[in-house]
Amino acid sequence: MMRFINKYLAVFAILSLMVSSCTKDETIQEINDVPGDVARLSLGPVIQAMDLNRQEITPDETPECSDLPAAYAQIRLEYGDDNEEVITVVKILKDDDGKLFTAYSDDLEIPIPSGETSVSVTLTDFVVWSDLPANGGVVIWVAPKDESDFAQFVSDPLSNNWSLRAGSKNYQEVEVICFDDREVNLYGYQFFDIIPVPLSELCVFANYCLTPDGRHRVANYTFDLYTYSGEVIEENPDPSGSMYTLINEGDDTPVTGLDGESYYAEPLCLPIPKGDDENGDVPYLYWEMSLEDWEGYYGAAPNLELSGYLTWNQVKMYLDKDGDDATVDYIHIFFNCEDGDGPDPCDLDDPDADCDDDGIDNGDENEGCKNNPDPDCGEETCTNPTTWYRDQDGDGFGDPNTTQEECEQPEGYVDNNSDCDDTNDNIGEAITWYRDQDGDGLGDPSITEVACEQPTGFVDNANDPCPEDETNTCNVACDDTNPNADCDDDGTLNKCDTDNPNYPTFDCDGDNVPNGQDDCPTEAPELVDYNMDGCEDIPDTCDFTTDNDCSLIVWDQTTASGGDPFYGIDLNGENIGSVSISLDGNNDVVIELNLDIDYLLDDIYIVLDDGTPLCRSNVGQGLNEFTIPGTFSEQQSVLIYANVCPATTN
Repeated sequence: MMRFINKYLAVFAILSLMVSSCTKDETIQEINDVPGDVARLSLGPVIQAMDLNRQEITPDETPECSDLPAAYAQIRLEYGDDNEEVITVVKILKDDDGKLFTAYSDDLEIPIPSGETSVSVTLTDFVVWSDLPANGGVVIWVAPKDESDFAQFVSDPLSNNWSLRAGSKNYQEVEVICFDDREVNLYGYQFFDIIPVPLSELCVFANYCLTPDGRHRVANYTFDLYTYSGEVIEENPDPSGSMYTLINEGDDTPVTGLDGESYYAEPLCLPIPKGDDENGDVPYLYWEMSLEDWEGYYGAAPNLELSGYLTWNQVKMYLDKDGDDATVDYIHIFFNCEDGDGPDPCDLDDPDADCDDDGIDNGDENEGCKNNPDPDCGEETCTNPTTWYRDQDGDGFGDPNTTQEECEQPEGYVDNNSDCDDTNDNIGEAITWYRDQDGDGLGDPSITEVACEQPTGFVDNANDPCPEDETNTCNVACDDTNPNADCDDDGTLNKCDTDNPNYPTFDCDGDNVPNGQDDCPTEAPELVDYNMDGCEDIPDTCDFTTDNDCSLIVWDQTTASGGDPFYGIDLNGENIGSVSISLDGNNDVVIELNLDIDYLLDDIYIVLDDGTPLCRSNVGQGLNEFTIPGTFSEQQSVLIYANVCPATTN
């Protein structure tokens, strides 16, 4: 039995600096030179002798120990109420007694929450390597996890929980057993290639424009980041597929707020795995960004989503090349802005590019300064100054005739020369004008002119659907049955155009008499058209008006009540007088019109059936006699138009 145990297991202890009365299960806390706001943690792997009476596997299945030395510990732990995660690789040291312990690491200085005296820590993963993987190292020992097949071989399988006091050094033993890579699943780990890959950082920032040419506003958004295992970009990416793995929490959002009267959003920065330098142009990251609402700022957001792939070479372009990669430039993404809708990485190897926007081309930068926006990086002097244009009126547009050549923007100058009048802040850059060929106030989008002032025959819109047709029907066949159309384009509507085949049925003057029956088709009667011939019955030569409370009465002898020689005259169904018609000794027609005392006769127009007229104005009250001279062989039929008024109105 002893030979069996010696063959497979070796026993080690941690350098703990603890008194001999301490057991291996105790956490030793030493208050020394540790800052008061942290607790320092050191872990020591202790190879655990297996109790073969407890094991449920045969000796042949027991992991075999390696003779390789312990060099590094791969550690994952969580601390605090929010379970902040620490993943790190720490070198393993050995004291004079041969006990192992982890070297000091900033990652294992656990911060104490403000106002607290201790912090909770949970160790979830502990793996010992013979060397770094890049140097050919392999896993030799592992702390098995609770409920795994090998958990039975240690007294305290992971996870381990401790409470660490502020300002203390803490030494904690961790029980490990030998590792056999043929039995990975038996330790409770999903895999052992979880050595933390070297991490970098990716930062993003977004702007949103209400209109493409509008003001850039800081944007609120959600951001998802995936690793991508494919070799080429997919035309229709599916992040739920097997080649995509979400590496952030999902739907990460930036810190946003209101500072005084200014809304702000901080760049969102995420840790990412470093890529492969030998395959730097192969896409290995995929991102998706969705615009979100921002109440009080731009309000409800439209449904805008952006996405894209990143190669390792593209990511490296955003790292500050000052020798220690201490700073990271953010990827600038635009929603609905003319500047673009996604990152456009700068090529650091392009000597003519200016990747840090400092006014100095990459080819003229000092070593390590291609992505450093400080123009004095490396004591570099400005060799390519910018042309700046004076903005006298402060409207953001520069005067093309007043310039300065400077590396930095002078006060009162801008980088464009677009101002039409730099003395008037109401006049900015030239705008696009559109030709109005048909004079309908709408412009032809295909014929333009850029000018400060409106050219003759041009308008400021491009809304004409039919640039050569002022009716905007685009020469669609005209409907000659439409009275208000002008099918022959002669300036006369169909209803008044004698050449239109439907002219007789139209009503040109709107008197409800069709043109074919209208003796005056272009002129509607103003007073009366008793005979419905479409013409005014009372001639212009007769001073005849109806106003106030007066009424126009048309009296027709052929339809009047009564009989020869006395006829009744009615108004609104009521008899108001009489008319008598006779011939005198000269064969003149004598007409007597007698109105009741309540009425008077203002104007009268009489016409015989042969067309003989008589017109009188301001006639009077009571009995009125009218004689139409002539020689008549028989009594004439009479038509009377009378303007009758109440007697009180005269």
